[in-house]
Amino acid sequence: MLVSIATSVRHGFLDGTTSDLVDLLGRQLTDPLTVAVETSAALRPERG
Repeated sequence: MLVSIATSVRHGFLDGTTSDLVDLLGRQLTDPLTVAVETSAALRPERG
């Protein structure tokens, strides 16, 4: 699932969007790849 999200972002799938989502949320959008990486890193079991 994360690879699918990253691929969509990398290939500009969301480049043609309008500001509708920003207007609905009332804030700037968050980079989905950054969120995915931080979430997976936080959930990754520690080695050792």
